[in-house]
Amino acid sequence: MVLTYLVKAVRLFLVTVMTVASVIIPGKTQGKIEPAQDGCRASFAAMSDVHMKNNFIRQGMFELGLADIKDAKTPLDAVVFDGDNTDRGYDKDWDTFATALKKYGITDKAVIAIGNHDTRSHEYVDENGRKVDDVEAIKSTFAHYNKVIANRDINETYYSEIVGGCYMIVLGSEDGGTAATVSQRQIEWFEEQMNLASLTRLPIFVFFHQPINGTHGLPYTWEMKDDVPERGGIGEASDQILSIIKKHKNVFYVSGHIHTGLIAEDAGKGYATVERYDGYTLINLPCYMYPDVIRGGHFANGTGLVFEVYDNEVLIRGRNFATGTWLTKYDASIPLK
Repeated sequence: MVLTYLVKAVRLFLVTVMTVASVIIPGKTQGKIEPAQDGCRASFAAMSDVHMKNNFIRQGMFELGLADIKDAKTPLDAVVFDGDNTDRGYDKDWDTFATALKKYGITDKAVIAIGNHDTRSHEYVDENGRKVDDVEAIKSTFAHYNKVIANRDINETYYSEIVGGCYMIVLGSEDGGTAATVSQRQIEWFEEQMNLASLTRLPIFVFFHQPINGTHGLPYTWEMKDDVPERGGIGEASDQILSIIKKHKNVFYVSGHIHTGLIAEDAGKGYATVERYDGYTLINLPCYMYPDVIRGGHFANGTGLVFEVYDNEVLIRGRNFATGTWLTKYDASIPLK
């Protein structure tokens, strides 16, 4: 009983702090989730780096966001979790993550990508004293919890869904390193999926936990140093993935991983949450669980983005899901070609 009241008190404290912040910081408006304008074809929420573990404070912060999504005035078509869903990839942490999604009725809408933290429980030391990853265990665990949460049958760390007629292509590392390991098989599968998606003439959404190398201020925003160009990005497969993206129109590549806050396009930093290129747009989601002041931008727990697809544009809207607050300073409208 005492523990129950303590949990409620901590969650109330978190709500109070976040709500006060939403009032005193400019560029915010309260309001339930609903499209900004008429004619929305599809909409989905996206968050990254939840870093769930069997910890009631983290669970409370996560559930604040899920409650906001459940309470949407207009139900979302999907909710994307773009990697590092757990802190270490233990079953107990995945179970906590899954239980929260079930509690708020989000399982049938969940699109889940794998992150490097989701694999760490499968690291071991081999007979030569080297740290290696049990690749089959990584795939098996990821597949198992996709089945548990979303009743999705997969056997790889990558798959695709169609939401509102739009392809959602989920890529994933096939190993446990901080940078991604992407097989040639996955690259070929990705190219096939992109070709199919282009036939719809609708926007294509690609989700990968790691960003394209050298984007969103990398490598500076990853380690606060700039001596290794690929630091903080996909790694060796980055150029191949980007070259496939460049062959198509209206592609939105969504990543997390680097734990920046929301950064406006006009912030003068040389990088932003939403980076526009010819034919494609790169979006880096803020870290949901850890506010990171050092790397710049709006810092607060519970932040993410809402995507709205219209006939002539995709509207990307900043939101603090924990406080039910629109972060209008970080909105971006991307015209479709």
